Amino acid sequence: MTTTRATHRIDVEAKADAVYRIVADVGLWPLYFPPTVRAERLSWDGVEERIRIWAMADGELRTWQSRRRLHPAAHRVEFEQERPRDPVAAMGGSWTLEERGEGCTVVLDHHYRAVDDDPARLARIARAVEHNSTAELDNLRRAVLRAGQEPELLFEFADTETVSGPPEEVYAFLYDAAKWPERIPHVAHVEVREDVPGLQHLRMDTRAPDGSVHTTVSGRVCEPGRRIVYKQTTLPPVLQAHNGEWLVEETGDGAVRVTARHQVILDPEGIAGLPEPPESLAAARAAVREALGANSRATMARARAFAEANRPRTPHHHTKGNTAMAELTLDELKRFLLSAAGDDESVELSGDILHVRLVDLGFDSLAVIDTLGRLERHFGVKLPEEATTEVETPADLLAAVNRQVAEAA
Repeated sequence: MTTTRATHRIDVEAKADAVYRIVADVGLWPLYFPPTVRAERLSWDGVEERIRIWAMADGELRTWQSRRRLHPAAHRVEFEQERPRDPVAAMGGSWTLEERGEGCTVVLDHHYRAVDDDPARLARIARAVEHNSTAELDNLRRAVLRAGQEPELLFEFADTETVSGPPEEVYAFLYDAAKWPERIPHVAHVEVREDVPGLQHLRMDTRAPDGSVHTTVSGRVCEPGRRIVYKQTTLPPVLQAHNGEWLVEETGDGAVRVTARHQVILDPEGIAGLPEPPESLAAARAAVREALGANSRATMARARAFAEANRPRTPHHHTKGNTAMAELTLDELKRFLLSAAGDDESVELSGDILHVRLVDLGFDSLAVIDTLGRLERHFGVKLPEEATTEVETPADLLAAVNRQVAEAA
């Protein structure tokens, strides 16, 4: 079989020790290397390590395991894929940092073979090596140069939501992003490609509060039932990097804790190019944190409503007079909604309406208030005042009412 070799290099105005820190620590790669979605060390004996990488390659999200041998004194790291996957038959190489005055030259070497020496496969590998090597070297240079400014540019934050529903339903909601446009108001359009189970390529259009629509592209690594790690590979101009995670954990008391984590690097040049840039990096951090956090909180709230509406029905009761009242079901809710609609024949509640907006079903704010009043009187509960503005779908209604029913039991 024919072995192809490729060499890419770049000069960096930083000492080899500073550059080697990033090259050697694979855990930093999702933050600094655009193609890398996730990376983790599997084993380490002090000289050789086994790592697993999930990365975009020629438009596909792929994963592989490699062995790496680290030579800190020589500023060199050698790597070889353990079990290459089609179209790759073999892949390896090295990072070498050559001291150069006050800086260094980074040399990234690859050698690879294509399955069956197929020219089409070889071309795919060549494109991926060329694109990823160029992107990695350029971003390595940028990461080292901004090291002094990084404390102001790099920040992390998280939001949480507690759900009284099955963890598998929460995960299912977060995993099935193809249905988000019909379930989450700020999501306008989603395209999902999942050629390998658990590895998703996501293209999503989201609506900002001002009505503008923004497109992002992400790679997502899904651990069934527990975690979804993602990285935006197409970013808004104000960001140099954005990594995230959805984490679903049982709390031990029958509830589920959902966490949305974000890791962000701001782009000062992109921020300065805005029509009305923030007055400081601190203001930019606050704006980004609020924008990303608001979308995450909205998504988790929808996931909570979905899971709580789909939890197994248990005989929770409370007493209204001498009548035992069970939890509200979707079929029962439809009867209340139709009653509130009165003679409006345009209202149609057949089919899967659980996550359809009430306004799209023909219910204006007065009809929603009327429905809430009927439900309060029937179940003998008092719904929070904010329910009139926060309830947007039948799933929201079910979750709000059943939460009060459970508390009154």
